[in-house]
Amino acid sequence: MVFLPLPADAIPPLSDNLSWDLSLRSRAERRDDLDFDEEVSDNGLKIWSRGRIGLNYAMGEGSKARIVYQYNNLQNLSTLGSESQKTKQDLVEAYITRNDEGSTLTIGRQKVNKGAQRLMGALEWANTSRSFDGVRLSNGEWDFFAGQLALNPVSNYDVQVGLAANKNQYGETMLIYKSDSSKANQQFTHTGPTGMISHYTLNHRFDQKMGKVRVEAEGSIQWGRKYGADLEAWAGHAKLSTPVSGSMTAFLEGNIATGGSSDGTINTFDNLFPTNHLFYGYGDRQGLSNMTSLSGGVVWQARKDLSLEISAHTFSLYDEEDGWYGVGGGMNKIGGVNAIDATGNSGKDIGSELDFNAKWRLDNKTMFMGGVTVFQPGDFVKSFVNGTVSDSTWAYVQFSRKF
Repeated sequence: MVFLPLPADAIPPLSDNLSWDLSLRSRAERRDDLDFDEEVSDNGLKIWSRGRIGLNYAMGEGSKARIVYQYNNLQNLSTLGSESQKTKQDLVEAYITRNDEGSTLTIGRQKVNKGAQRLMGALEWANTSRSFDGVRLSNGEWDFFAGQLALNPVSNYDVQVGLAANKNQYGETMLIYKSDSSKANQQFTHTGPTGMISHYTLNHRFDQKMGKVRVEAEGSIQWGRKYGADLEAWAGHAKLSTPVSGSMTAFLEGNIATGGSSDGTINTFDNLFPTNHLFYGYGDRQGLSNMTSLSGGVVWQARKDLSLEISAHTFSLYDEEDGWYGVGGGMNKIGGVNAIDATGNSGKDIGSELDFNAKWRLDNKTMFMGGVTVFQPGDFVKSFVNGTVSDSTWAYVQFSRKF
């Protein structure tokens, strides 16, 4: 199924306190040589379509209710000639919120976006996206949330989350608690026991312009229990961006997250609930676990309605005896095998990625996007390929429309 634009007056007016909205999105993705083996036929085309309809009810005295229903469709076409189709229906949002003297209380199913979404985001790039059932109280300075994962591309729903955040002159500081007793968390470990996850993450994010240079920095430390062992991990991010002309901005950034284990303690950083498509290459091969990366690029606002971006990324393992983790938190597989060499003999070099991305806003409600990525495998990835090593490419085009 592919959604096409509808006229702007397709939604009839409702009463003064009752309104509704509609959003449609369709994306075609082509990926070649997923496992970097030229001799294995694993090229594929996927067509993702998503429609959402929202109902809003103004209850008076600063209160309102919102419900959003979502319909997803995936058509999966492979080079082997096979075709599959999946559909899914969900309630993305279903909450009541009240604003009172600068504070906002929200109860029910809701999205939770924090900071740049490196640890906590709605993951809107995915067709399913991510929502929580819970209670959130926030004002301009403090933000509190407690709830349970309700909607997620990875079906690990026995996950409880607590969050407390404070904004100040130095940025925003967050403390995030995660408890995961679901069976799905077993996919995130490569050896040893599986089981309960219960840990805390202390994070601070700084984002400020200093003259013409914008400085972003984010650091996290993590502690608790994971798979029956102690967890001690950390991660960091730093980015500098500056205009190089009236319409072009250049950026340089680095990312790091610990991995491995020592003396029975797990050191692999848990990426929590991120929107990783924004950060570590548009090809979505890398997550913030057991990794180091350097990236640079330029964003060109070619016209008021058209922006172009080109960027390059290099990826390495933090600990060569731990594995290569993907955007969903689990370990990447190459040829059906977990990408880990416990001996460390395969080295740390994961590879590099070159990205091109374009965004064209037809108007303030309609957008077209498209892009191409090329991932060149490094020595670590090559060690898992039995046949002829090849680059992996990914390309997409996307249309979205809001009413």
